[in-house]
Amino acid sequence: MKYTKADLEELVLLQLANLEAMNELVNTMRRQNSLIEKANIALKDDIEKFRKKQYIFAARKRTRKARPATEALKPL
Repeated sequence: MKYTKADLEELVLLQLANLEAMNELVNTMRRQNSLIEKANIALKDDIEKFRKKQYIFAARKRTRKARPATEALKPL
């Protein structure tokens, strides 16, 4: 099959358009990836803060003195 100059120009232009579209998709994926990375960092920080709070609460519960059984049964 023989291609004319016009056919080859059309093929090159279509390939260029496809490359530009793929470049846009790659850029979009890069932006999404950076947003996901930022969200992961924020989530990691939130989890660390939450765990620290849990340890503080757990430490407080351990330091409490147990009430005698008779006090626990008294009506309010």
